[in-house]
Amino acid sequence: MNLQNVCEWNYIIEEIVSVYTSLRKKGLNRESSIQSIMNDFRKELDDEDDRPFVWIGIAVSLCQKQELTDTIMIEARKAIQILEKQETSCNERTAFYNKLKDCISGKSIGEEARYIARKGYNPDWKIGDTFIHPLLQNSAKKAGIWGEYVVLRKVGEYKDRSGHFVQIVYTTICSEDDLPRTDSQLNSLGFLRVMEHFGKWDYLCQITFKSKKDEESWKLKRIGCFPFAGIPSDAAEEDLLVSMPLFGRRKNTDLLGFEDQISLFYRQYGIQRNIGNWAMEQSAAGRGHSAGSGRRDLHSPACETDNDQ
Repeated sequence: MNLQNVCEWNYIIEEIVSVYTSLRKKGLNRESSIQSIMNDFRKELDDEDDRPFVWIGIAVSLCQKQELTDTIMIEARKAIQILEKQETSCNERTAFYNKLKDCISGKSIGEEARYIARKGYNPDWKIGDTFIHPLLQNSAKKAGIWGEYVVLRKVGEYKDRSGHFVQIVYTTICSEDDLPRTDSQLNSLGFLRVMEHFGKWDYLCQITFKSKKDEESWKLKRIGCFPFAGIPSDAAEEDLLVSMPLFGRRKNTDLLGFEDQISLFYRQYGIQRNIGNWAMEQSAAGRGHSAGSGRRDLHSPACETDNDQ
């Protein structure tokens, strides 16, 4: 059975397989990786509906390299039985479960497999490091900012479940003549909004690089370190773990995904500027903004971050 099809079937399974693989490549053994997943997915294990997918996810993770254990096999097969009872009328699903049971069986039981440990790539970015990139795609023309620069300032970082280092940044836009040289100049450029949040706004974005080569493909130029450039005055309480992801090079092209994202955020939400205790909204071409929602907590204990200044 193609295990990729199983991963695509349910997001919990997909995430667990990804996390397990990353943990093993970080050097954890089989038992420690399983325990880590059970701790991280405690909420799902306590949920009647989600629990079966956790056990199946762990089993599929072990089946990748024929290192399934008796205990996990038993729990996963019980989980499949629960799901089967819920979908007795679907012949196609029944056939899928039969293949899954055949995969999660004695033939996949084996000794702990060997994984080559890989270190997550962490760019040499300090809090306050600020980078620029020219906006030269068609989306920037539509937004009226073609030829201007997106400015990205690091304000934090954390390690995700898969062991990847995530850079947390604020963004803004400026012309070449207005590129900042001081903290106050950067603050005066304002902050690009990325989502509305019950009368306030989310501003934080996150960047993950797979390697030095991946980082270089973003074509970012460092212009200085501005750790005291401030924060938006009308920001919601934001959770670093669910900050807006920015994307790099698209597959088989030279196009950078974050250029389109930045242009879209500007068109929809505009830039917020701090003036004393007041906030002045500047939106592109007088456009209104779309509503969004989400729960954000900047001080989430799950995040290992530097303090904003």
